[in-house]
Amino acid sequence: ELNASAKRINDAISAHEQGMNAAMQSNRLSVLRMVGRTWLTITMVSGLLFASLSGVLWYQGNRIAANLAEIRQQRDTLSKLHMQTGGVTYLENRNGRFLVLPEGMKAETGRTVDNKTRNAVKLVRE
Repeated sequence: ELNASAKRINDAISAHEQGMNAAMQSNRLSVLRMVGRTWLTITMVSGLLFASLSGVLWYQGNRIAANLAEIRQQRDTLSKLHMQTGGVTYLENRNGRFLVLPEGMKAETGRTVDNKTRNAVKLVRE
């Protein structure tokens, strides 16, 4: 009777161990799947973030390059205008609007152009 009881207990323990091993194996597979999905999600999100930021940097770089080219063109145009106007600049403030002559120049008034229909100022060196 004692041997039979010991055999039943051993069989029950063995069956319980087999059930626990199967449950742990199933749990291990579930955990591995979950970890795999988590890393896949992290990898995909990181890839999308990298691609998005790369696109933004590429776009910004192109905009900066285009703006620099436009600034260079505007500087060239400003330089040409400065050469054509002989250094005369325009100034507007609360006292009025003025044409400012370059250093060493003076204005002679009393001149006209366009068949004497428009007033003019002649610039002469001092």
